Amino acid sequence: MAEKRPDWSGRLRGIFAGLPGQSTPQPPSAPDDPAGLARDLAEERAAIMQFDGGLPRDQAEALAFRQHGLKPPRRQ
Repeated sequence: MAEKRPDWSGRLRGIFAGLPGQSTPQPPSAPDDPAGLARDLAEERAAIMQFDGGLPRDQAEALAFRQHGLKPPRRQ
């Protein structure tokens, strides 16, 4: 009998939901969702540019999203 896989995205939402000022994490995109996969890759690249490259968050996101052919997300 196959072992049931844990619902990690549900658990992460529960952990982060109680923190003030934290957005709810989004689960990774499905492999058959090319637009979602491009967004996930752009977000990962932006994080690397920000933390390893020392760029400000908005600049890192703008560069990373453009490299993947996407519009950068709007921040409030």
